Order: sequence, then structure tokens, then C-alpha cells
Amino acid sequence: MIDSEINKVDLLVKTIKGFFPHFCCWIKVLKDPRMVNKNTYHLSVMFWIGVLMFILKLGSSRNINHRLKKTSLTT
Repeated sequence: MIDSEINKVDLLVKTIKGFFPHFCCWIKVLKDPRMVNKNTYHLSVMFWIGVLMFILKLGSSRNINHRLKKTSLTT
């Protein structure tokens, strides 16, 4: 299951780079409405996490943590 998810991410990156080579630059110039001193992650990182959660149908960040822990225990 993890291999298929990695393939989806790889395909997404290749597709975006192919059709929108400046996509990452576009995301970086977005205005971040959050409080600056409270941010742990840059807005572009949060954007990509949201996109990947949607595409991979992970549901929530808690589900991601659960799946990563389960994978690390089995390998």
C-alpha cells in the first residue's frame, strides 16, 4: 500500500512540474493569514500536506501518524 502511495506522489510531482513549472514559486508568494509568531510550518508545506492528504485519501493528520507508526513497526 505504501508503494502505491509513493507512486501517486511521484506522478503528482511530475505532472505539476510538467504543466506548471513555476507552481512552487506561486505557492511561496501566497499571503499567509496565520499569526507569524505562532507558525511552525511554512504555508507552502501546509498546502502540500493538504493536497497529499486529499489525493492519498489519508483523512486526517492523526491517521497519517497512525499509519506511519504502524509501518515503522512492521519494517
